Amino acid sequence: MQQNEEVAYRDALRQAGENHNERALKDLQSIAPYPSPNMDLRKGLIARYWEGELLGPSPSARAFMNVRRLLTDLVSAPEYSLVDDYSFVRGQSRSLKIFVPQLAMVNLNQLGFDFRAPIFFLEGRRDPYCLPFLIWDYTQAIQAPQKEFIWFDNAGHFPFFEEKQDFADELFRRVLPLALTGL
Repeated sequence: MQQNEEVAYRDALRQAGENHNERALKDLQSIAPYPSPNMDLRKGLIARYWEGELLGPSPSARAFMNVRRLLTDLVSAPEYSLVDDYSFVRGQSRSLKIFVPQLAMVNLNQLGFDFRAPIFFLEGRRDPYCLPFLIWDYTQAIQAPQKEFIWFDNAGHFPFFEEKQDFADELFRRVLPLALTGL
């Protein structure tokens, strides 16, 4: 996580400079040094916003994270009451406060490199939040009875949304057979 945060921030700052995006430069420079030893949620949100804007896929592909769309879908869903809607938003907020600092401390290398279960990585090439080359490097270091890395060329962080059919096809083709055999 630490390496991912450092590289994504540096890349966003570089891209902001190349694009002459003064607002992005100002915002990103205001949170330096980033990342800080103790995860600061405000700084993290600023970094994530600009990483998505500068490093991610086109705005149309980012519709999954469009807050207005998410809230409209939530409020208009007949399955949910207003209490459910409020609880969802509150839960998201609490999760950010609790899990993000814990997530910042995750070091996948400490899990070890030998796994007894099949592992699949389904990754968008334009993922601004989990940098694809870092994930690729990690997959090359691990051992598993079966491991596969599946690229989604037109996706960012949410290939299951951005390339729905291709994502489903890959799950059916690669993962379902293992589930049916009980592995």
